[in-house]
Amino acid sequence: MREDCIKLACFHIGVFGQNGMGNIETLCVSSLREQMVFLGLLLKCLCGSPGLYQEGGRKPWNSINFVCAHDGFTLADLVTYNEKHNLANGEDNNDGENHNNSWNCGQEGEFVSISVKKLRKRQMKNFFLCLMVSQGVPMIYMGDEYGHTKGGNNNTYCHDNYINYFHWDKKEESSSDFFRFCCLMTKFRHECESLGLNDFPTAKRLQWHGHDPGTPDWSETSRFVALYTD
Repeated sequence: MREDCIKLACFHIGVFGQNGMGNIETLCVSSLREQMVFLGLLLKCLCGSPGLYQEGGRKPWNSINFVCAHDGFTLADLVTYNEKHNLANGEDNNDGENHNNSWNCGQEGEFVSISVKKLRKRQMKNFFLCLMVSQGVPMIYMGDEYGHTKGGNNNTYCHDNYINYFHWDKKEESSSDFFRFCCLMTKFRHECESLGLNDFPTAKRLQWHGHDPGTPDWSETSRFVALYTD
């Protein structure tokens, strides 16, 4: 796990109706600077946050995990823009959320250096990987699999145009390696019996390691942890 990749936050967002659908947890992976990585929090969420659900008799699949949704930045914009760019909405950039937990990797916008573009693509892969290896139900925002951008607009409800349209040809362009990565990760999740469990993983099933076998470092300064599961 790279130190430049992730901070993860979990939000407990309540109960849906009276039909027993229960509490739904969202896995929100936010791209922040490299000193802001908290592996302990991240790994609890990767395991389905049993502290939130296990005692109540819920299962890992009661958790819905996502990086991006219809409100806010797309995955590509999450690593491209620090600020919203909503002028096209006609409200002088006053609409939409101001706090997007995003990081542009050092330069704002799409026209940047090659090194920044490479870092952004690596960030996107980190996020998608975390989503697909987390216990629970993964939710993918349509278009994130090919790197759809809305130009930094995080409130596009009013646009019936290219900003919101799905671009079917994008997977054939230079970003196609990311689309291929998403396909392979989806296939891996489908085929891996250790993912999508009906019950929370137990300590006997999980083996955590640090730089040395059997010695994981859970401190806030830790930048590496490895997991083996059968």
